[in-house]
Amino acid sequence: MEPSRFRKLSEEEQLNLAERIRGSKAGILFAGLGCPRQEVFAYEMGNLLPMPILAVGAAFDFHAGLLKDSPAYLRRIGLMWLHRLVQEPRRLWRRYLIANPQFVALFLAQWLHLWKPSMENTTEPRASIRFG
Repeated sequence: MEPSRFRKLSEEEQLNLAERIRGSKAGILFAGLGCPRQEVFAYEMGNLLPMPILAVGAAFDFHAGLLKDSPAYLRRIGLMWLHRLVQEPRRLWRRYLIANPQFVALFLAQWLHLWKPSMENTTEPRASIRFG
């Protein structure tokens, strides 16, 4: 377990962190840094680690009892997100009401071959370093 530094790690810091993680002999890495930092972390560290990296969001907070779980009836019908939105509206409203529908719309457009994302301003992951 290691806390976030709340900033982008330098390449040297990434290599040092990857070495410590590999030295732990872990078979899987859970990243609970919050969205989108944990997804960026998993992407950046993916070529440095020989294990799956799972971005788990608030799972640690739920298991530690820091966040109240949604009622069973909401979980059964897939509306746990609605309970979280009610708990933390100022923090989550953009994600749930703007970003998620936007993601679904773009996913469907790409899946139906109605839209193809531009790869013009993207960067390749560092593929030169691979361990394992």
